[in-house]
Amino acid sequence: MSKVESISRYFLIVKKLRKQHSATFEEIANTLFSASELQGLNLNISKRTFDRDRNDILTIFNIDIKYDFHQKVY
Repeated sequence: MSKVESISRYFLIVKKLRKQHSATFEEIANTLFSASELQGLNLNISKRTFDRDRNDILTIFNIDIKYDFHQKVY
């Protein structure tokens, strides 16, 4: 994936979680899928890619996205 796609994913993930305060992986993946169609980029992700993106977001933006096992949301 290109750097543009990666950075776009990071911003969309952070925006989704800030706006909604919590979301399941499926909700985040659906948001990225919709944005893919609008922006003409491949922003679709697997669970493993999402985990890597979470680590990158922590490193770059110092935003820790944690998983709530009780509610099953991020």
